[in-house]
Amino acid sequence: MFAVDDGRSVEAYNQTRDNSTDSSDSAEEEPSITDFTAGYDLPPLQRECTDLAHTIRYLKDGSLPDDDKLARRIVLEADQYALIDGTLYRLYTPRSKGHDRIMPVVRQLCVPRTLRPTLLRAYHDDLSHAGHTRLCQTLKLKYWYPEMYTHTLKYVNSCEVCQRTKIPTRSKKAPLKTLPVVGPFQRIHLDHIGPLKPTKEGYRHILVVADSLSAWPEAFPCFTTTAEEVANILYNEFITRYGVFDHLVTDQAKSFRIILFSNCVSC
Repeated sequence: MFAVDDGRSVEAYNQTRDNSTDSSDSAEEEPSITDFTAGYDLPPLQRECTDLAHTIRYLKDGSLPDDDKLARRIVLEADQYALIDGTLYRLYTPRSKGHDRIMPVVRQLCVPRTLRPTLLRAYHDDLSHAGHTRLCQTLKLKYWYPEMYTHTLKYVNSCEVCQRTKIPTRSKKAPLKTLPVVGPFQRIHLDHIGPLKPTKEGYRHILVVADSLSAWPEAFPCFTTTAEEVANILYNEFITRYGVFDHLVTDQAKSFRIILFSNCVSC
């Protein structure tokens, strides 16, 4: 802290503040870590790239390749490109997350083949190994080259550091498999339908019980979907007629959890 009780202290304080402002301004002017094009002469590299050379020649003097299919594609896509100071750019219109209001048209630098590995190293390896979605979204705001989405996906999936350190956050689903064939009424399926419009008696739900082998269905009206009511219906309306089943298949709702079996035992 500077004391401001005399002219010399005030002058020293102002000089220090001006110096800090100048240093921050100079820091902002320094090239960022992702300025991978520094030191490269882009126009010659673009003209040597087979993906970009035909488009550049068409924009400069209107010449087209002998391949009729390629020539048609270049003519149709020509309005998406622009030559600015001899460098080829692609004009991209964002369509997500409000980018179209901030930047109606993004000028994407067309990256030649020789610089694509350098681009991915700068934006993936040198920037905390971003995932594919974030990497692709970041690149689209500045750069473009054919099949960039597929190329970046392969690059991220083949990154050794990412494979060793990143843990999948999404739980894997159990593989589906067919249920074994059992006898009649050895395995039954339960589910509720509703809530429906109440009847005169006050029923609002329907309990559906189906046999796995024969697909024989039976439906019972219910006041609620509680485990106690389900257990009473199973015991009084189903088990007493068809016997005790071996397997019960449900959607794991609250009505069909472990308490259901305890209620059946107490019936």
